[in-house]
Amino acid sequence: MTNPITEARNDVMDALKSIDNLRVFAYQPEALTVPAATIRPGSPYVVPGSAGTNNLPYGQRVITLYVRLWLNSGSNQSMSESMDDLIDKVCDALSPIGFTTVDQPGTDSETYGSESPYYVTDVTVQTIYGKDGL
Repeated sequence: MTNPITEARNDVMDALKSIDNLRVFAYQPEALTVPAATIRPGSPYVVPGSAGTNNLPYGQRVITLYVRLWLNSGSNQSMSESMDDLIDKVCDALSPIGFTTVDQPGTDSETYGSESPYYVTDVTVQTIYGKDGL
């Protein structure tokens, strides 16, 4: 049996795989070909039920994951249009699971040491899992 954290990650990955031409990684890969989505732990990563800050029954957990969307850099117009289109598709795919926010897009030149930075944004996914899954 899969643990609830891995199950949440797999469900997000499966939902994102429905988007044409998007490479989806459950973890940060060693090398990246874009467009891509990587799934990583969010913050807070796991909040148990009965923690005093939620109304979840014992045994359920709120699991937070960040989905980073990656595109090649280009002209401001093309990057903005491409990212907006990708965000729209990702939000549609994640709606049944539960996304909460999409951060302002920006550049990332540090993760892969690229001379030409990637255009990125993070989508926060929060979903409730219990001993028996979603």
